[in-house]
Amino acid sequence: MELSKIDLARANFDDAGLADRIDLRVGDAFDTLTDLSDGVALLFLDGWKGLYLPLLRSLERHFVAGAIVVADDTLLLPDLCAEYVDYVRGATNSYVSVGLPLDDGLEVSVFLG
Repeated sequence: MELSKIDLARANFDDAGLADRIDLRVGDAFDTLTDLSDGVALLFLDGWKGLYLPLLRSLERHFVAGAIVVADDTLLLPDLCAEYVDYVRGATNSYVSVGLPLDDGLEVSVFLG
């Protein structure tokens, strides 16, 4: 965990006037996201790529319809992201998803509910 990145994120949220709308949680997502009471409208995944899918599936029950999920580094580490990408692009779930060739790759998904 890089504290300087956390401080920079907080400063960016403040500068954008969004600090009161963002619930920034620091630490292991499987621990810090266990007590969600409000619906999740945006999730940015940029941790260990092999945990993208288990984390997504553990949080889906909290997503509001139209929630956006952005997964980073999908082109940098395609083997580690393959199961996740297959899931969000699959016809049997509730997502519309597209890969964007920006930087190391982003998979942007919308949860349909």
